[in-house]
Amino acid sequence: MSTPQNKGPEDTIRDGAVFVKIWRNWSNKGEPFYSANFGRTYTDKATGQIKESQSFQGTDILKLQSLSNRAYESIARMREADRNLEQQVQQTETQSQRPPAQATHPQQGDMAAARDAAMGHSQPSQQAAQPQQPVHDPVPGREL
Repeated sequence: MSTPQNKGPEDTIRDGAVFVKIWRNWSNKGEPFYSANFGRTYTDKATGQIKESQSFQGTDILKLQSLSNRAYESIARMREADRNLEQQVQQTETQSQRPPAQATHPQQGDMAAARDAAMGHSQPSQQAAQPQQPVHDPVPGREL
């Protein structure tokens, strides 16, 4: 099973110069998992270039705590999206493996739908073929 190539972080969350980058990685089984890298940007005085470091000043510690919480929430949303996508893929695969539904005898006025179903364009209405059940009110004497 091939896995997509990482092109960059899935999310970058900043608080001033301090940041966390969230990366999507792939297991040997092709399943996604997430990791986070914390860093701080600074300007190199000699070259004027912006660089990154993984060391922090004492004033950055509370920012790291806040960024950790936000990264945790972002990863949770990504995992949920992964689960939803996987469920959609499984439902699509299951539906494509089902045999086509057999046509039922159409009710009066439902001939066009039955014809379309026989030709594979749509399925006949199941509600028209089923008799409606009477509704019973649990309170005696009240009309529905």
